[in-house]
Amino acid sequence: MLVLNPDGTMPTPTPPDPVGITFRIDPGVNAKDIALVHQGVQHASAYLDTFAGGTRRKAATVEVLVSDDSQPYCCLTIGDSFRIVTSNLAWSAPPAAAPDTWTADTERIELAAHEFIHLWQYAIGGNACMVGVRWIAEGMAESFAYRSLVADGVIPAANLDTFTKRQLTTATNHVTLQSLESSFPANANPFAVSYLAVDRLLAQKGLATIRDWCARVGTGQEWHAAFAAAFGETTAAFYSRFEVFRSAYVR
Repeated sequence: MLVLNPDGTMPTPTPPDPVGITFRIDPGVNAKDIALVHQGVQHASAYLDTFAGGTRRKAATVEVLVSDDSQPYCCLTIGDSFRIVTSNLAWSAPPAAAPDTWTADTERIELAAHEFIHLWQYAIGGNACMVGVRWIAEGMAESFAYRSLVADGVIPAANLDTFTKRQLTTATNHVTLQSLESSFPANANPFAVSYLAVDRLLAQKGLATIRDWCARVGTGQEWHAAFAAAFGETTAAFYSRFEVFRSAYVR
């Protein structure tokens, strides 16, 4: 049965799985979760191909398990593989789901898309891109994952704005973007802050610039210097500009 987008338009066909991805599925994983992981990978890969200079082509592994006592997170990327644990609350009851945002299944698709973006980061710039500066790494993964779902008509852009503002205004710990270079306190809703920061960078500079930053740090360029070269401004200038924007955004 064909399901229309929330605005009544025809949905964009889901793209195929990218080349080089091997899925390893635990026998206990249910069929719906398997499908949602595939969809996240598919949407993210197609978005990278269309808007960000190409998806990753290197071999990679996606593991989906019901439980894993060694992994405290629902979703984790290490090198050329990522793992999703479906019993983790972030997957089984994702808090982003709400009547004015999107469904739990849609958020699960985003979680898988987010991890695929981390795989792409690693392919371009290694750990220096994927985990080197937390707000850039996580903000890029959030931005591209959500952008892929907006582009394919899965999430209305207005709902993403509603969600982001809610996350920023309900955080119990207000921290500066600069402090998120290495620390990531959960009570600051750092993923939303990082998403918004990367969104501001891309709004003026374009998607190719952040790929350029990844490539630069991947070859060993110091990240502040790479930032200035890729984005055309210093980190200090951007931090100042972002904090002004954030204050106005949440009013």
